[in-house]
Amino acid sequence: MRADIRRLSFALVAQEFRFINKEISAQLGALPPGRAPNEADLGGSGIRKPLTFSHR
Repeated sequence: MRADIRRLSFALVAQEFRFINKEISAQLGALPPGRAPNEADLGGSGIRKPLTFSHR
């Protein structure tokens, strides 16, 4: 449930920044289902990968 709330919050904030639903969906689709990403999901480097949205 917590992961779902994070995803919803992300989508709402992204919409406030005028990202389209297709871009938001693509970013959310890259996340692991039902949980927050961990170090292994991020490549294990400890450095978080930036979100990549198309430039406006």
